Amino acid sequence: MHAGDIPIKREDVGGRARVDELLKSSDLNAALKVARAIEHPWYRCQSLSSVAAQSEPVSEKRKLVQEAFRSARECENPNRIVTVASWPLAVLANNGLADDIRQELEPLLEILNGEQNPVCRIDALVRLVATFRNGPMDCFYRVLAQFEDGCRVCRSWKGDYNLRSIAPLVDKVDPLRAAALLELIKQPRIRRRAFKEIGDARAERSR
Repeated sequence: MHAGDIPIKREDVGGRARVDELLKSSDLNAALKVARAIEHPWYRCQSLSSVAAQSEPVSEKRKLVQEAFRSARECENPNRIVTVASWPLAVLANNGLADDIRQELEPLLEILNGEQNPVCRIDALVRLVATFRNGPMDCFYRVLAQFEDGCRVCRSWKGDYNLRSIAPLVDKVDPLRAAALLELIKQPRIRRRAFKEIGDARAERSR
């Protein structure tokens, strides 16, 4: 059964909130039990990733991350699968597990190739760009290039929205690439606003 066939219940949302509460008190065993009991794969994936982020040793972290990826793949469409998979990918990225990321990224991008809606495609890619902002940089630039390609063919306002939202983050990593992103924004008003936001962010960092 895919997530599209499973209605989101109060228990799913509440389960994720309960996992967060338990993790604040460092009760990982109880948090894992709650996470695994969440029926909806979207919330189960997020919760398992949260537990994995605090788990040690690395072997246990990897085990829980794989469990989170399996939950992600139960979701109903490519956008949802890849978007929620950014949670376990972030756990890997924050722990410097670059080889694990490369192994997972390839099949996820293949899944995303099946997304027919260009807006849904760039929505998922923008999450991956943000996830890899601190590395591995080969993965960052790979998903960034696909995001740029998607924005070039996107005719929805969401293209400009996503470009504006991600440009300041990219500017921290690669200012020239951020400038190229801004040139893809079709609406002059949004482009001007994005330029201002980047300028403000740079000024804040220089203080």
